[in-house]
Amino acid sequence: MSKLARELETDFPVPSELEAAWTWMEEQGYGGDAPIGYCLTPYPGAYQLGVVFSAEERLEGWFEDNQLPAGRLLPIAEISGSGGIGALWLDDAGEVRFVGLADGTAFILADNAIDMLRLCAIGYDDLGPYNLGLPPDRPECVEAVADFRAWVEQTYNVQVPSEWDIEEEDEFTDWVNRLSGEDVPEQAGPTDASAVPGDLGLVLAVLGRPDGSDELVTFAQTIGATLKDGKLKGSVVALRQLGVEGLLNRGNIKTLFLSLDQYPRVDQLLDDHGTLLTPQRAREHFGDPELAGEVDGKQWLRFTIGGGYLHFTFEMDGRATLVTAMVEAP
Repeated sequence: MSKLARELETDFPVPSELEAAWTWMEEQGYGGDAPIGYCLTPYPGAYQLGVVFSAEERLEGWFEDNQLPAGRLLPIAEISGSGGIGALWLDDAGEVRFVGLADGTAFILADNAIDMLRLCAIGYDDLGPYNLGLPPDRPECVEAVADFRAWVEQTYNVQVPSEWDIEEEDEFTDWVNRLSGEDVPEQAGPTDASAVPGDLGLVLAVLGRPDGSDELVTFAQTIGATLKDGKLKGSVVALRQLGVEGLLNRGNIKTLFLSLDQYPRVDQLLDDHGTLLTPQRAREHFGDPELAGEVDGKQWLRFTIGGGYLHFTFEMDGRATLVTAMVEAP
């Protein structure tokens, strides 16, 4: 038995393939003591380049003490630099699944142990909703797990893919929602988003909608994202290359950031006539801002639009650099 399995001190049914991987990591010398306790990684060195397996991960902050049924969820790893947790989940059918809790979302990472090992062998630095769905973006992380990747492929006669997708919402998402007494929120976008012209109207229509919704697909198609079978591959994550980042709340889009240095349609944010966004143009379209100010040599304006907010950041010369659309203001 691996040292990590002994450290867990649990009756939870840890899959034999995972235990074999931990044993292999220890044989390679990839284990060691850290401030949080004993840890294992599928790569050498102390620098965090991906998943860190540990017996010291905790679920505080995700569940109240009386919410979590005994024996259904066992945290076993840190999966992201922001503190995301990887865990074993005993689903309603009694099968062990590999799941993640990261960036305010709950999702299934893999349906079985071998698939989880394949995922760990790809070379992602984070196994979070904003990384998966696209290839790893750090070559050093891919290289770091080369030996582990070879071991997984040779031991289990499988191929490790170059990228990994997860579902936007799944049985684990629903299970977590039930435990917390919440349903997936049925938020609507800003009520008068349809009156906002140009791409900003499409952005506002996306707010509050599920990741992968028709509204998001329409926006993605308009700005030139690649669709497959009418769907956005990797969902909101796939928009990063076009200067768009999204934040989710239980599967629904709560914030979109448009970095205008990358955004492909800067001159069509307000209309389709090639009108550039300036503080004056923003006031002409939206009236007086709810809030305004300056910080670090930049001017910003925030407007309420129906049930949401638009926050604009401008250089002092009037050039817009960032648009933030939000369901809730910070």
